[in-house]
Amino acid sequence: MRAIRENYQQELESLLAVDEGVQGIVDTLRDTGTLDNTLIFFTSDNGFFHGEHRIPNGKILPYEPSIRVPLIVRGPGIPQNVHRSQLVANIDLAPTIVEAAHAQPGRTMDGRSLYPLLRDGGKEYGRDLVIENSPGPGHFSALRTRHFLYVEYDDGVRELYDLVRDPDQLQSLHADPAYAGLQAELARRLASLRDCKGAGCALRPAAVFTVRSPVGSDGCLRGPLALHVRGARSLTQVTFTIGGHPVGVDGRPPFRAVVRRIALPHGLIHLRARVSATGDQLVTLDRTARLC
Repeated sequence: MRAIRENYQQELESLLAVDEGVQGIVDTLRDTGTLDNTLIFFTSDNGFFHGEHRIPNGKILPYEPSIRVPLIVRGPGIPQNVHRSQLVANIDLAPTIVEAAHAQPGRTMDGRSLYPLLRDGGKEYGRDLVIENSPGPGHFSALRTRHFLYVEYDDGVRELYDLVRDPDQLQSLHADPAYAGLQAELARRLASLRDCKGAGCALRPAAVFTVRSPVGSDGCLRGPLALHVRGARSLTQVTFTIGGHPVGVDGRPPFRAVVRRIALPHGLIHLRARVSATGDQLVTLDRTARLC
């Protein structure tokens, strides 16, 4: 333990040089008048163990100290002094840079731009993240959801962690019958995503959000509004919001909410369905409408 503490202290000391490097880059951008037109990412390729899980050092395991890394973004179109908690990965950096540069990618993108999530803390893509290490002894594939981690090793070993109840991942639930259904669902999704490409990596609950209302002469909606979500049998709950304000929650299909016209302002409004599904999936579906 003393050796681990000493090693960690030395790592922190060495990072002072990184801080100085960042300072120099930012100062140069400011001096040349390009800071406000530059997108800066501060992140890492992996984390390190410092005694967690009885691992004195290392990085190629599926646990949180290894797979969670900082991500700080600064630049045009990035809101200042806000924290976002949506699930993202390093595959999202390239699509974000492509969007910022108004460019077209020359390769298929597995990730998605961070801009929609940065602008809207309530938006959810409804996807899982695949975590893998290099082929060879100890190789694993894992699925990281919002609240769970499911791991498959090549030798047949399985692990399942509830990150809400057990954030330090000290007790695997893979053999707990109460989690058998969840584990089967996560295994199915991992198999679908393990070799995904492009849009196939955005596996999310199948759902469609519709809005119905009497229509005025110029095409605007007169109300009341009937909000409806239909989709796969895996859907479990839908929360409807208008302009960020909850207007209804439905926990069984057909998922619906009816909003009286008198309670809504005139003009363009933003409607959202926050859709939950089995296996710890959450996706937001958005619509806009103009009220008479």
